[in-house]
Amino acid sequence: MHATLPLLADSDFPALSRGKLDAVQVNLGYRCNQRCLHCHVNASPDRTESMDRDTIDQVLAYLSTSGASTLDITGGAPELNPHFRYLVERATTSGKQVIDRCNLTILLEPGHEDLAAFLATHRVEVVASLPCYLEDNVDRQRGKGVFGTSIRALRRSTTRRGRHCRRRSKNSRPTITATYSTISASRSTGCSRWPTCRSSASAAR
Repeated sequence: MHATLPLLADSDFPALSRGKLDAVQVNLGYRCNQRCLHCHVNASPDRTESMDRDTIDQVLAYLSTSGASTLDITGGAPELNPHFRYLVERATTSGKQVIDRCNLTILLEPGHEDLAAFLATHRVEVVASLPCYLEDNVDRQRGKGVFGTSIRALRRSTTRRGRHCRRRSKNSRPTITATYSTISASRSTGCSRWPTCRSSASAAR
């Protein structure tokens, strides 16, 4: 890796200073039900690293005193952490907005069939993405059948939460934020609402 600090030391770029802390992001572990070629943390079903309950309690304690309004949960597939629901319940009970960075297919995994309902009940913002809008490209990067399973999970979630999608606002209801390479995704998936809500689609219950 090339050293970048020397390039920044002698620069007229204005100094950066941290403002108010709005969000705390937490990685709950590297275990995942997918094995993506492009994963930046090399998550997979073979990984065993997972945040324990004591550490999660420390996260909650910090969150309560940090002034942050949002808990951003990631992984791996963070839902596979055995303490995921405990963390979500405690955070939402304390008034924090929770973001779940979800790979979608976890919603249809055996043992997680009630996960979509749990996320809706606790008004969790689900952020999901696909690396491409073409089935072949997605399956080559994330595994055979991942595209179709992801679309089925997304449809199930939006049906459960409601069919009306709108732009995300500061006080929005549970949100599913879907990111795709082009608005042509609607043609290959049959989800005609996505182009107008491509940046952030909120499904109101």
